[in-house]
Amino acid sequence: MGAGSLSLTALHDCLAGLEPAKLLGMDLLRQAHPASGQLPNPIPREMMVKAVSQIIAYTARCEVALDRVRCLSPVPLITLTQWEYGL
Repeated sequence: MGAGSLSLTALHDCLAGLEPAKLLGMDLLRQAHPASGQLPNPIPREMMVKAVSQIIAYTARCEVALDRVRCLSPVPLITLTQWEYGL
């Protein structure tokens, strides 16, 4: 591998070590009533604005990361054994 590249194992370890994003909107959705999907009420307007703003910003960051990943060249997986072959 060239300078600055990661092995498949190192990349896996790096990604597995990341903590999930803590978003207020996701916390509110977890509190929703399972059968109806209704959010706990009342939710203060400021909290709702903050939750939605966080999700919008997170979505934008994910889109930027996706665009960067799309530009990467393919990585051959020569260390994996393929037992089945597609026709």
